[in-house]
Amino acid sequence: MTLLQLKYVVTIAEAGTISGAARKLYIAQPSLTAAVKELETELGITLFKRTNKGVLLSPEGQEFLGYARQVMEQTILSRYFQSQQKSPLCLPPSTFRWSLEVTGLTTRSLPMGTLLTLSFRLLTGNSSSARTMRKL
Repeated sequence: MTLLQLKYVVTIAEAGTISGAARKLYIAQPSLTAAVKELETELGITLFKRTNKGVLLSPEGQEFLGYARQVMEQTILSRYFQSQQKSPLCLPPSTFRWSLEVTGLTTRSLPMGTLLTLSFRLLTGNSSSARTMRKL
């Protein structure tokens, strides 16, 4: 699974048709279809139900779409903070639940030999405690 495949799924869901998504993504429709089929095969689920009027998300596809959007948003935030060389991003505890999955996804999309360093701190307390810890 790649970030590009996640982007494809999100775009198809928003467009409602594979051909409409292909136009938005500036790629050929057969290439987009093949990428989605490859992802479905890898995951062992059907993301979209194809109809003569477009595509509909399957129940598994609806769940996957939520995670795909989270990963895409997290990737955008991560790239922003890396480019700004800011201090680490503090995330709420609910985010940690899927952060380890995101780590697995992002490491697969990095060029071979790239060193990825992640650090996690479990903080308890209120938001002012977290701000104090962030300054350390």
